[in-house]
Amino acid sequence: MLRPDPEQRRKRCAGLAVFGLASLGCGLAPATGALIVARGAQGVGGAAMSVTAFALIGSVYRGPDLGKAMGVFGAVTGLGAAAGPMAGGVLTQYLSWRAAFFANIPLVLITLALTRAIPAPAGRPERSRLDLPGTAAFAV
Repeated sequence: MLRPDPEQRRKRCAGLAVFGLASLGCGLAPATGALIVARGAQGVGGAAMSVTAFALIGSVYRGPDLGKAMGVFGAVTGLGAAAGPMAGGVLTQYLSWRAAFFANIPLVLITLALTRAIPAPAGRPERSRLDLPGTAAFAV
């Protein structure tokens, strides 16, 4: 296992932060228009996380470990896609529709803490630029 590129880690954290703040905005939305805007921001944060996920995994793992890491990522993503709507339905049924958005916040904070806890690589990595057109296309 290698160490992740700090630039990719910063991009990943930025996407997480946007998603978390947008989730807070969704939960606190006073009206439908504000909720729609916050959901759009959530989509931007989610897209930023998605486009950097494979690059981050590829910067950390090599060889057979890379395949295993991609498999785990796919399994967890699939589990989230299946369990997320069910958990959201339970939260909405028994608490409030706002709870479905507030539930993201502790997950984002834990993920940010874990992402930041990974040590930076020794030496200077290659600089990569943020792919804004790719991020926008993925969000759409």
